[in-house]
Amino acid sequence: MEPHNLCTSLETLAQHINTIIDLISSYYCFAVLLVVCLSILYLARRRKAPIYLIDYACYCPPSSCRFPIATFEENQLFDGMDPEAVAFQCKIISKSGFSEETSMETSISPSLFRMPKIKALSFALEEAETTM
Repeated sequence: MEPHNLCTSLETLAQHINTIIDLISSYYCFAVLLVVCLSILYLARRRKAPIYLIDYACYCPPSSCRFPIATFEENQLFDGMDPEAVAFQCKIISKSGFSEETSMETSISPSLFRMPKIKALSFALEEAETTM
């Protein structure tokens, strides 16, 4: 083969390779675009989860059942607990989401509502039976 023909055949081969690479890259871009479009179409057409609106009501106990944190603190201090321990308990209660509007049924723990607390065994048994 002549050197001139060899150069031209190498140039045409390089052109063919460039053409093939361009086709592959265009097919790659087309495939990526197709996947993106199909993904968007899928997300747009999929069924949405139904939303149900539920009406609810909260029971608001009478104000006589209100048990503010200050009452708890007074009861604990009156009972002779360490002031640091009472302060720690009040801190935990306030960070737990309880507020001054917290209510407690008087039948659950009647000793909390009485000053001074009744510490008799019979009253503790009655309180346990009421709770259970």
